[in-house]
Amino acid sequence: MDPVKFRKLNVLRDGDEGALGGIYETAGALGVIERAVKQIGWSKSKKAGVGRGISLAERGTGTGRATVIIEVDQTGRAVIRIGVMEVGTGSHTVVREVVARVLDISTDHVVVIQGDTASGPFDVGSGGSKVTNTTGGAAFKAATQLRARLCKLAAEAQGWPEEQARFEKGIFFCAGKSKRIPYTALIKKLVDLNGGVIREEAENRAGRGKASGYACHAAEVAVDRETGQVRINRVV
Repeated sequence: MDPVKFRKLNVLRDGDEGALGGIYETAGALGVIERAVKQIGWSKSKKAGVGRGISLAERGTGTGRATVIIEVDQTGRAVIRIGVMEVGTGSHTVVREVVARVLDISTDHVVVIQGDTASGPFDVGSGGSKVTNTTGGAAFKAATQLRARLCKLAAEAQGWPEEQARFEKGIFFCAGKSKRIPYTALIKKLVDLNGGVIREEAENRAGRGKASGYACHAAEVAVDRETGQVRINRVV
């Protein structure tokens, strides 16, 4: 059977169940196969001694447990306390970006502090492509809790109905009212109202993600039938 046809018949598609269980909401295997096949010219005729091959690899999302603490002080700075080290893969950058996006504030107002075994919250550590899923997931939960907490405090500070308090793009406001208050203008009052630093902590026990990463390589190789010399014509 043609190698491409074989793989297309057997790869996971969106909504399929994996071999180890769990439903893949997004499986990009078919897409990378089709792109590689097109790039290598799989269906084009070949000269004698020329062959084409294809390979497919999958890299799932790592799993594990992590805890993240986020604190906001009177300056409006969000301090993220984590236990995972930065080994050069951008772990701290990812966590910082997650928190900034959830809180809808500039990354200039967000800082990451890596604790040691005595002061840092628990984290299973870096390895196995899991930090975004584990620590990033914990940061998302903590930031979501913190955002809700800020809205509650803003409602109390301004006399708004709690369920109508909003915080979007760095602005506090009450639904249906025109008044808008910048984050930097109100945060000191909210911290004072809270009795000190506003702190939220969240744990994440991350399972395997509902999507997976795929890579497909295709190669065209020529073999001299008299000398046995192998020449790689093209790899995609």
